Amino acid sequence: MIIRIALLVGIVFLIGGCEPLKNVMDQSPPELVIDMGAVAKALGRDVAMDQELKNNEQQLQAQLAKIAENLRAQVDKETKRLGKKPSKKDRQRLQQLNNEAQQRFRNEQRAAQQKMAMLRSDLLSRFRDEVKSVAVPIAKKQGGKVVKLLNADTLWYDAEVDITDEIIAQMRAANQNVSKSAETPAP
Repeated sequence: MIIRIALLVGIVFLIGGCEPLKNVMDQSPPELVIDMGAVAKALGRDVAMDQELKNNEQQLQAQLAKIAENLRAQVDKETKRLGKKPSKKDRQRLQQLNNEAQQRFRNEQRAAQQKMAMLRSDLLSRFRDEVKSVAVPIAKKQGGKVVKLLNADTLWYDAEVDITDEIIAQMRAANQNVSKSAETPAP
């Protein structure tokens, strides 16, 4: 009987002793969450960035088409210069010129793809920095120490830690203030 009472008292102290630790754990700052896709969509930035990428892609495609045309013209010019019955050596030289033209075009294509990737990265980086400049003060105000981006790795999160709507509201307000100041003529 005494052993049972001692065991019960021990369990009560053990459970009671964990309560202060639980309170300390509950007081840790929350990790806040931002849905960048939702921010971009709400502000129309997703459409604007897509349009900028499409415009640049069209320009690069036009440049590539011009390069291809120039390379083709060089090969055609050399073919005409050699006449209808080129020698074996001339055919080899023509084949080499054609191969070099194809290689140059592939290099230009790769450079265009890299340029597009850099532009995409730059647009996203600038947008991320813009969101960060709004998110940090909001996070600090809420006592947060970490802000994470919502992504495919996120299985679940409590909506209380989502600051997306606050960021959208502040960025909209800032955009309206910029628009109003641009419309107001200086005295």
